[in-house]
Amino acid sequence: MLSSYLCSVDGCAGECAARGLCWKHYMRFRRYGNVSFQKRRYRKSPKCRYCGVRNPDAFYPQYKSICKGCKKLRAVNRQRAVFVSQVAAAHHKVEA
Repeated sequence: MLSSYLCSVDGCAGECAARGLCWKHYMRFRRYGNVSFQKRRYRKSPKCRYCGVRNPDAFYPQYKSICKGCKKLRAVNRQRAVFVSQVAAAHHKVEA
């Protein structure tokens, strides 16, 4: 049963679990030897899988691995591929 005391860390309102600390601070103390330790989170900006650009402003929110320039280029190439396949199909029908 948890006690009604509060965690001894300043600004924490968690209930005391062990050694005068809440579970979060107690586990930090056990793992790292310090209750205020926090893992550093390094986040690289996204990288386009086609051209390698790392500018975060060059990306659409829904496409996290392809930049705006490559997305537009792929759309144009897709339209060209459809057009070429239609022309090729019409050409082969004429020869037959």
